[in-house]
Amino acid sequence: MGWTSFVAFLRNIFLSAPKPAPPSPQPTTNSSQKEPAMNKKALVVGIDKYYNPAWNLQGCAMDAAIMSGMLQDHFDFPGDHIRLLLNERATKANIEERLDWLVRDAKPDDALVFFYAGHGSQVRDRDGDELDDFMDEILCPHDLDWDDPLSDDVLAGYFKRVPAGTNLTVVFDCCHSGTATRSLYVPVSPEGEYGEPEYKKTRYINPPLDIEHRSRGIVLRTRRLGETLIDQNHILLAACTSQQEAQEKIFEGQPRGAFSFCFGNALKRANWKLTYRQAHQDTMIRLRDNGFVQVPQLEGPEKYLDKQLFAPFLVRKTRTS
Repeated sequence: MGWTSFVAFLRNIFLSAPKPAPPSPQPTTNSSQKEPAMNKKALVVGIDKYYNPAWNLQGCAMDAAIMSGMLQDHFDFPGDHIRLLLNERATKANIEERLDWLVRDAKPDDALVFFYAGHGSQVRDRDGDELDDFMDEILCPHDLDWDDPLSDDVLAGYFKRVPAGTNLTVVFDCCHSGTATRSLYVPVSPEGEYGEPEYKKTRYINPPLDIEHRSRGIVLRTRRLGETLIDQNHILLAACTSQQEAQEKIFEGQPRGAFSFCFGNALKRANWKLTYRQAHQDTMIRLRDNGFVQVPQLEGPEKYLDKQLFAPFLVRKTRTS
């Protein structure tokens, strides 16, 4: 079975919950008075394969494929309004090109999603010839360049173009602390019985020594990835705190990100009808029940946290006269 068929097979299994009934038809309007319709768009990125094979992961492409399927099948995102970047295609240039597409012509009643599953890291960046006085959390594209990473500054250039009232939701299944180590661990039951060894890896890359040397012996403030997003009243869902590790392991026979797996199962259990706050709380409980110490983060304006997940914040009143 080829990769495409395999992903489709798994999607059909995972996304088997019944779809909600379609909304009732709305009254038509005079074409000269009709305003542009609400739009739903998503950029979904999953990176298992890096140019340095030592960094490779196993569950990110599957996380991304399943997220793309969930958005289409249960949140009414049209297939041609989703851009899916996996592995070698998820270069910095390609991610930025799709971010430009994502925010282009955004309107206050649109719903936009940026999902990223892959490695994160943190670096002390340069501002011209001078070193910055803080550490930058970054995303790690397939062709990661430590001197030109996907930092909050880069993302902010796109997110600032999104008007107030637009639901821009950013989901990060990565981490910005820890060590990028792949290992097998042996689970132990409460009765002290040892289970089968399991694959586990952290979604974090250690910077090279010359990059780490920039901050050696200095305590610097960390500028979090997504700070600009939060400042602009958008919503951030992250797999863990800045001091924790985002894990991936085998779930139901497939490597997955712990956060992505628990998040998806929380939505499926609720028949895809959760608010942001409910989705965060249910995911946190599922992570804990599966033995993970990582605590997912939800940040954004309080007035939006009880809104329906991935739905427009504003409902446009269509003129009928």
